[in-house]
Amino acid sequence: MAAGEWEPDAEHWVRWARTPDHDAYWSYRDGFFESVVPPAGRFADDAPEAPFTLRRSYFEKERVEDTVERAGLPMTFRGWTYALEDYAVALEAAGFHIETLREPRPSHMKPRYERWSRVPLFLLFRAAKSAPRS
Repeated sequence: MAAGEWEPDAEHWVRWARTPDHDAYWSYRDGFFESVVPPAGRFADDAPEAPFTLRRSYFEKERVEDTVERAGLPMTFRGWTYALEDYAVALEAAGFHIETLREPRPSHMKPRYERWSRVPLFLLFRAAKSAPRS
């Protein structure tokens, strides 16, 4: 997220995040605390078994900006899509190594999010500073 992009929607983010069961996060939060972008694709249609397709190549960085409103709470998601390797390379370049990596699954799922249980929505990792090489 570029500088200045957070402020226009900060109030919406707080309301969105603090409204229980408002989005899929509430189904994943237990896994999150036991052990973060808009999806890079879409479901083909509204059917629960609809295939999930990538917007473009998984490896291409793409700017994403989607505005969603649910139950009177608007939210604008802004960011970039990145491949898993991009995160690993950035950590390595900064002198870190990945100790653990998880794609948590929901602990409970409302029917409207059922189809999202088939694709990872969150990537959690723990990185530590690597020891200097001799």
